[in-house]
Amino acid sequence: MNARYVVRKSVAIEYFEEGSLVFIPETKRLIRINRTATDILRRMDGKQTTRRIIQDVASFYGASFDSICQDISRLLTDLAEKEIISDVRHLGRVRGYNAMDDVKFIVNHDVSCRIEDPDGAILFNPETDAVQVVNPTGLVIWQALESPRGKREIVEHLMDVCEGVPEDQVVRDVDEFVEKLKSAGFLGEVAE
Repeated sequence: MNARYVVRKSVAIEYFEEGSLVFIPETKRLIRINRTATDILRRMDGKQTTRRIIQDVASFYGASFDSICQDISRLLTDLAEKEIISDVRHLGRVRGYNAMDDVKFIVNHDVSCRIEDPDGAILFNPETDAVQVVNPTGLVIWQALESPRGKREIVEHLMDVCEGVPEDQVVRDVDEFVEKLKSAGFLGEVAE
C-alpha cells in the first residue's frame, strides 16, 4: 500500500476521451487502456502512494476503499509487469541513483552479439576489432539498449527483471558497465 509508481520515461501515451493507447518501445507493444485505468495511470507521479490513489479513486467514484482496493492493486501489478510503470519508492534512497543523468544510450548496431547460453554473450566491434565478453546480466542490459535508455531506466529495468539483487550494487554496476561499453565504442549516446 505504500508503493509509489511512476510511468516509465520511455513509455508513450496518447490520451483519448474513452481511455488511452500506451506504446512500450522496449517490447514494441501497443496497449489500449480504458478510461478508469487511464485516470489511475495519470495519478502515478512517483509521489502518491498506492493507498492514496485508491482513496482518491474511491472518493471520485463514490465507492468504498475496500470495494476497489483489489481491482486497483491488480491493475498496478499488471501495469508494472508490462513495464508501463515502475515502483520508485525504493530507488530514490539508493546512493548514486538520483545523481544519474538522463543521457540516453543505444547499442552500436555495427557490433555483433553472439549469445553464449547460459554464460552471457560475446560482443565484437568490427570498427575497432574490440571483443567484450558480457555475463548474463550484461546481456540483459545489452538487449535493453536496443532502444534508447538512460542509466536510470536500465537500473529500473534490472530491478524489475532480477530478484533479490542489492539496489546500490545495481546502480554501481550499471554505471560502470555502460561507461565501459561506451568508451570502447560498443554503445553510443542518443542526441535528443
